[in-house]
Amino acid sequence: NQNNFIVMMYSSYVIYIICKSLMLPLEQTIISKNSKGNSGEVMGIRQSFVALGQISGPLIASTMYGNNHYSVFYFSIIIYFIFGCILFISYKRKKEV
Repeated sequence: NQNNFIVMMYSSYVIYIICKSLMLPLEQTIISKNSKGNSGEVMGIRQSFVALGQISGPLIASTMYGNNHYSVFYFSIIIYFIFGCILFISYKRKKEV
């Protein structure tokens, strides 16, 4: 039913917005606590990388999608796996120290 689909999509969007609005203050707090006095510089570098991702991400994804419709999803799986491994390794190193 199309009505249920619209309600489901809108509800998902609202949950996404709530989570995103909670994430930014948490990121800023973590950065300011761990930046050792130069939080403005660190936040500027962070914002630069966010802007680069917002520019290059759609360009790369649209090129990949144009070549093969499924390549974007395969690439996402690979990226999630790589960063999952990085998180796991850094967690184990932190636990050992």
